Amino acid sequence: MITQERVREVLEYRDGKLYWKQALSSNIEIGRRAGTKSGIKGYQQIRIDKKSYYEHQLIYLLFKGYIPKQIDHIVDYLTAEGIKCNCIENLQETTNGDNLQKSTLISGTSKYKGVHWDKINRKWKASGSFRSIVRHLGRFKDEKEAAKAYDKFTKEKRGGTAYLNFEL
Repeated sequence: MITQERVREVLEYRDGKLYWKQALSSNIEIGRRAGTKSGIKGYQQIRIDKKSYYEHQLIYLLFKGYIPKQIDHIVDYLTAEGIKCNCIENLQETTNGDNLQKSTLISGTSKYKGVHWDKINRKWKASGSFRSIVRHLGRFKDEKEAAKAYDKFTKEKRGGTAYLNFEL
């Protein structure tokens, strides 16, 4: 496992990016941006001592002293290079559930997270999940009311890490 000391030895942090301080192979140029854009959208991958890491993992390790199981990019925008912003201020430790809840992907019949159309009852149904348990939050005549029920539940369960449909 890579250590904070090893990262400090071979890489330098500048403005959310890592640069080589040491040539670990013949194709590495000291002072050049470390790594390459990986196949996964928005991630820079860096190989050190025959093991690959994502740039955001190494930056987190550099500043915090460890690599958590999951790291969240607080703001998911891509830089001009097509890489997520890896400034330390944009990185936070997270759980899988919180990271999935953050997803802006909405599928189904509603334009809101946690809401779908119940064909049988002809109402909007709200549901939310926390710690792998799905909770039915009610059926509503109005789609926005169902979305607000989802937001209320999510805010209660996740607090500051909640990603909501509306500002509460």
